Amino acid sequence: MAEIFDYLYTYEKNSDTHKNKYEYVEKLLPSLEHTFNKVLNNLKDQETSHVELSTRATKQHHYDYKIGSLCLIKTPNIKSNLSPKLRPKFEGPYRVIERFSNVNYRVQHVEQLRKRFNTHVNRMIPFIKRFSYLHLNNLDDLQPDETEVKGIVPSPRYNLRTHAGNSAR
Repeated sequence: MAEIFDYLYTYEKNSDTHKNKYEYVEKLLPSLEHTFNKVLNNLKDQETSHVELSTRATKQHHYDYKIGSLCLIKTPNIKSNLSPKLRPKFEGPYRVIERFSNVNYRVQHVEQLRKRFNTHVNRMIPFIKRFSYLHLNNLDDLQPDETEVKGIVPSPRYNLRTHAGNSAR
């Protein structure tokens, strides 16, 4: 421990002085190369971690919609006379009619055929047959048999358990 202290805090008069510029450059170049290699490795590590995080964020809620499958679209700004808690959060059902990439789709409303638009997969949830959609004709013909729920993955954004104890203040 004393050696480290002596190395850091003691100054020998002639230890760091160089006799000429050539000697200084000879000692500086390996140090610069070492620093450059360290920075380059850190940049490569940061790039790989950034790519990994960005792909993990897209795959977290990713559901592979096939052409012809039905989905509901999240519409956060629906204007109605209802209070915000009673407003419907999703509209639909919509049919997937085209796939542009892994996350971008073109959808068309099942009843209003002129209503079509492009949307991102983060706004879509799979449509599941329910009794509230009995007004649709031939619901079995509309939806392929791929609506089985395989599992529910908890989302860190909407974790209600962390806020459950805060109401008793």
